[in-house]
Amino acid sequence: MGSSENNYRDESDLVKIASCLLKILTLGVMVFVLQALYIRVKRNKTTYFVQCDPTETILAIKQKLCSLIDQPVNDQRLILRATGDVLEDSKTLADQKVENDAVVALTLRKDGSEFEDVNIETPNDSFYSREDGSPSR
Repeated sequence: MGSSENNYRDESDLVKIASCLLKILTLGVMVFVLQALYIRVKRNKTTYFVQCDPTETILAIKQKLCSLIDQPVNDQRLILRATGDVLEDSKTLADQKVENDAVVALTLRKDGSEFEDVNIETPNDSFYSREDGSPSR
């Protein structure tokens, strides 16, 4: 009976060890998934760098922007520049494949119903027109 009890105790210990390892792995995956990312929200000549988590909804991102731009969330529209897709308020960044350092265009509602067109100004390429890359004068 003594050896049978040892086997049971050993199996019980193995189950406990396996359970602990599973918890550690799960925690590691959760930490990986919840890593912060940054998105670049652009409108006209302005860029906002917004720190967020992949699990945040677009509505939560709009609420962060609301404090920066003083525009209600219902008057904001976010568009993923890489795909041109309008981001849906109820979906998360991960759901809509928004990755770290993504460029998101911000448009605002103009006359009560329509949103303005995307307008993101980029630096004038003719400024760097010399072959060596130095500014032209």
